[in-house]
Amino acid sequence: MWLGLWMLSQWAQGQTAAVTLVADSAGWSLMRQGAQHEILGAGAKAHFELLEECGANSIRLWSTNKSALLDSAHQRGMSVMLGLYLRPERTGMNYNDVHAVEGQLAELKQEVLKFKDHPALLLWGIGNELDLKYTNTRVWDAVEELAKFIHEADPNHPTSTVLAGIDPAKIHMVRTRCPNIDVLGVNAYGSIEKLPLNIRRFGWNKPYIVTEWGVNGPFEAPTTSWGAKKEPPGGAKALTRLRRYETIISADSSMCLGSYCFLWGQKQESTATWHGLFLSDGSATDGVDAMHKAWSGEWPTWRAPSIRNIRMNDRGWKVEHILEPGSEVQVDVDLEAVEGDIQWSCALFPESQSKKMGGDRQESLEEIPADFSPVNQKSFVFTTPKKSGAYRVFVKACRDGNHCSSANLPFLVRK
Repeated sequence: MWLGLWMLSQWAQGQTAAVTLVADSAGWSLMRQGAQHEILGAGAKAHFELLEECGANSIRLWSTNKSALLDSAHQRGMSVMLGLYLRPERTGMNYNDVHAVEGQLAELKQEVLKFKDHPALLLWGIGNELDLKYTNTRVWDAVEELAKFIHEADPNHPTSTVLAGIDPAKIHMVRTRCPNIDVLGVNAYGSIEKLPLNIRRFGWNKPYIVTEWGVNGPFEAPTTSWGAKKEPPGGAKALTRLRRYETIISADSSMCLGSYCFLWGQKQESTATWHGLFLSDGSATDGVDAMHKAWSGEWPTWRAPSIRNIRMNDRGWKVEHILEPGSEVQVDVDLEAVEGDIQWSCALFPESQSKKMGGDRQESLEEIPADFSPVNQKSFVFTTPKKSGAYRVFVKACRDGNHCSSANLPFLVRK
C-alpha cells in the first residue's frame, strides 16, 4: 500500500518516465523506464489481481471516463493505453459540423493535459473503429489534429488510432492524413490470421499493436436460416486464443509491439459469453487459463474445466436445430477432464435481436424459466417452450464454483 501511495505521489509531483519507439535491425520496440516493454495486455476494467497473476503488464481503456483505473493499474505496475473517445459517424457524429468537431477536440485536449503525466500512461489511443461504416473521411483530420496536439503537449507518449481491421484504403488514409500517428492499432478477430502479412502488403511501415483480438466475432460467425449466430464452445475458443497468440501475435516481433486481448470482463454481444473471458457472475473461464499460458508460458496450477463440444439430440453446434413446441430435448457436452468435482448449470434465453455493431452497448436478455434434468454427468434434458420462436440454451461447467467453461446452442421452435 505504501508503495502505491508513493507512486501516486510522484504523479502529483509531475514525475513521469518517457515512452519511446526504437527501430533497429531487429525491428520496432517500445521502451519504457529504460527497458523494452512488450505489451502483454487486455481490455480490462476489473479482475486486476488475476490479470497480474496471469503475467499481463498492460491494460487498454477506451476512454478517460474511468480515470481511477489508471491508478489501479499503476499500483500493480501495469501500463495503460488510454483511449480518447472520438464519436464515430455511425453514432450520429457529423464531421462536417465544424462547431461539433471543435467542441469535441477541445474537451479531449483538456483530457490529454489532465492525464499526460500519469505514471501508468503508455500511449494514447485516438478513437476506436472510427472507420467502421463511415463515409466522411474528414474524421482523419480530427484524428490528426489531436495527434499533433499530443506531440506538442506530451512528447513523452506515442500516439495511435485504432482501426476495425485493415485494407489498403484505410492504411492509405492514416498514412497520408495522419502523419502524427506513431503506432497503428488494429482490432482483428477472424482477420488476425493474415494480419502480419496484410500490414506489410498494404504499406504500413510503422509499428502496430493488436488492440482487440480473440475468437472470430459474431459479425464473422456462420448463422442459422433464422439468423442466429453459431458460437463455438468455450474450450474451442480458449484453444483458438492460445494458437493465435503464439503463432501470430508473438511471432511478429519485428513490427508488432504486443496486444490487448478482448475482453478481460463480460459483455452482451449477440450472446452473454461470446467475447468475455469472464461470465456474468464474475467467474473466470478457460479462456483466462489460455491467456495465462500465452503470457507466462505455463498453464495455471488449477485450471477450469473446458467444454470442447456441445450437442442437441446428438447433433453438434455447427448444424441447425429446429424443434417442435413442448418436445423433450437432450443436451450433451464433451468436457476436458480436470481435477476436482464439476458443478453444472443450464439456462434458457430468447435469441438476441440486437442489430448493433462495433461493440456498441447491447442490453442483457432475461432468462426464461425452464427445468433441466440431469441424465448423467455430462447430459441434460429439458422441454422446449410451447411458444414458437428463436431461443438459445446455455450450459456451464465449473470447478470450485468460479473456474468455469460455457457453451450454448441456438434453436428454433416451430410447429
